[in-house]
Amino acid sequence: MSDDYINLWIVMFVFILFIMYLNYMQNMAIIKNDWNDLKCNPLFMLTKSLSATPAESSADFQTCVNKYSSISKTPGEIKDNLKK
Repeated sequence: MSDDYINLWIVMFVFILFIMYLNYMQNMAIIKNDWNDLKCNPLFMLTKSLSATPAESSADFQTCVNKYSSISKTPGEIKDNLKK
């Protein structure tokens, strides 16, 4: 009886790992096709950082911070963004 439960948990664990792997592969395919539009999305930043070098991840993060940082923008650019 207990062997059945052990086998059930093993099958469930393998199934969950398989689903997680498919999700990872789907995200990597989306990232590969449309990285310029998605590189500042936190979910895709996390997924990409698993496969990228630390230098690439850091450069992408700095690009996103500079893109959305109000410190690096002039007051006129901030006003224009608020109007949109």
